[in-house]
Amino acid sequence: MQVIAIASGKGGVGKTTTTHTLGWILSEKLNVLMLDLDPQCSLTACCNLSEAEGTIADVLATPSKLALAQAIRPLSKKLSMLPSSPELASLELSLSAKISRETIIKRMLATATGYDLCLIDCSPSTGLLVLNALTAANGVILPVVPEAMNLYALRSFLDVLDEIRATVNPGLQTVGTLVNFYNARSNHHQQALDEINRADIPVLGTVGRTIRIAEAVAAHEPITAYEAANDRSTEYKAIAKKVKQWLEKHN
Repeated sequence: MQVIAIASGKGGVGKTTTTHTLGWILSEKLNVLMLDLDPQCSLTACCNLSEAEGTIADVLATPSKLALAQAIRPLSKKLSMLPSSPELASLELSLSAKISRETIIKRMLATATGYDLCLIDCSPSTGLLVLNALTAANGVILPVVPEAMNLYALRSFLDVLDEIRATVNPGLQTVGTLVNFYNARSNHHQQALDEINRADIPVLGTVGRTIRIAEAVAAHEPITAYEAANDRSTEYKAIAKKVKQWLEKHN
């Protein structure tokens, strides 16, 4: 199973929407597991699993009582979800005392069978949970908003990735950035996109703004199902195609 973390040190850049939408699109061809590794539980809410019994926090806290397979919830024939809970925040503190604490998620995912891909929705931080996700991952997707402060956060996060490659996961690859809330008519957005390209970071594509995405989230659907003809649906499908090509190349 290949593992891709969707990560950023900054909130509000579209990590959860990216995970949710790519999960649904890629599960048309692949067996996909989505993992909510954020105590805010946004992906869990997107999937209408807020009241789920058995979450990743339970698996990590008492693996002898709740196996990973027992906490996973099917969403469709080829898409499944491991929900989160707010308790994950306090659990992160206790995990810091564990031996090989940065490989806890990697070891947990080693017990998952029948999946081609795991997509991890990370919290907006560089804490232990995110370190675990990036240690477990083969690749990382970096959602970003094309604005000055977001680019500063992206540069800082790239330094974190370099440190992870130098220490715990030398094989971690950057799948690419995904530029969210992009407005092609904005000079500032175009300049930000140019700066990303000059940094020699692969750009998977851009996704513009639309209220339809928020409506789709409220309906617990990806935009590709909620309004297939929407331009954002077309953009996400093009991005998913590039991700699938990356997976095939690195399989």
